[in-house]
Amino acid sequence: MNLRCAYHKGQAATEYIIILSIVVIVALIIVGLLRGVLELRTGFQTAKSRIEWASSDVVLIAHTIYSNGTITMIVVNNINYPIRISGLGLDEQPISYPGPTLYPGQESTINFYSNKAKGDPGDSYTHELYIRYTHAQEPSIRNTVNGMIYGVIEPTS
Repeated sequence: MNLRCAYHKGQAATEYIIILSIVVIVALIIVGLLRGVLELRTGFQTAKSRIEWASSDVVLIAHTIYSNGTITMIVVNNINYPIRISGLGLDEQPISYPGPTLYPGQESTINFYSNKAKGDPGDSYTHELYIRYTHAQEPSIRNTVNGMIYGVIEPTS
């Protein structure tokens, strides 16, 4: 009789381990699916942001945020008169920036610093970027474009 009880205890322990393994596998699958959905969402946000920037007066072609707070971006003048970049801001209205003069269709690389851009390499970010510009011949004509930027913080080189 004792042998039969020991057999049933062993069977119960085996069944418990099998059920626990199935639960762990299902949990891992669910976490993987949720992670995939979040990555898809970020991809859609990035694509939407690129479309919005492509139709603005100052087109943001590319940008990189480094862990020390430096932001490098490539912009293009998308309007039919020369402009001068006069202000940049990250998650706030732009502050004065002595930027380049861009003629229609001209591209320029701009570097600036923002404390709000600091972070650890590999962290993802979402920021609103503001770019203020003036008409190159008529500085009284001013405008500001803004849009969202998404990405992953790069290590400082």
